[in-house]
Amino acid sequence: MEAITSHSELSSSDPPIHEFFSGGHDLKELSSGNEKLVQDIFDTCGELTRAIRECPVPVIAAIDGVAAAAGCQLVAACDIAVATKKSSFSTPGASVGIFCSSPGVPLIRKCQSQDALQSGLISRLTEDTKALERELDEICKAIIDKPKGVIAMGKKFMYEQLEMRSYHEALVRAGDVMVQNLKYKDTKKEWRAFLKKKKPNWTHTHDKD
Repeated sequence: MEAITSHSELSSSDPPIHEFFSGGHDLKELSSGNEKLVQDIFDTCGELTRAIRECPVPVIAAIDGVAAAAGCQLVAACDIAVATKKSSFSTPGASVGIFCSSPGVPLIRKCQSQDALQSGLISRLTEDTKALERELDEICKAIIDKPKGVIAMGKKFMYEQLEMRSYHEALVRAGDVMVQNLKYKDTKKEWRAFLKKKKPNWTHTHDKD
């Protein structure tokens, strides 16, 4: 989790894609009787959830099987989640004596991939592993083809507006954000390139004119 957290805290100049595998918490560690170790594990998990949200670029979860407990929490924390039809999601901790009370996990029972899609836990559903890989390639390409600074600004605002007190406040803030967006060098590069029918050469920064 610490490795994922460190790579989630990306700056706008970092490489756009990293891949990690998560098998969830190790029950042997949780049952070790070492209270400090267990506290550190859950603190790190919470920090990872925060880092995913604050990461300037979209974080994608790929599920090709069971996503349980902490693994399910990571899926819920990600910006985009793609799963195969054989995948399932659950928070089964109570069955081994530990209730899954970690924030951000919207499930209290096992659900299949179609239910996860309908509930909004996952973004896309694919037939099999190969289709999952193709879908991930398409999503990643769509993201990295865009200016990173603009994508980061959009993701940041998306989460900010969720915490605003009213719909009106969110709309006002959205207008302010778009005004700032228009000052981005990459936005102006896109317009010039579009008019000339050329591909823009992004700076991938938050630089403004």
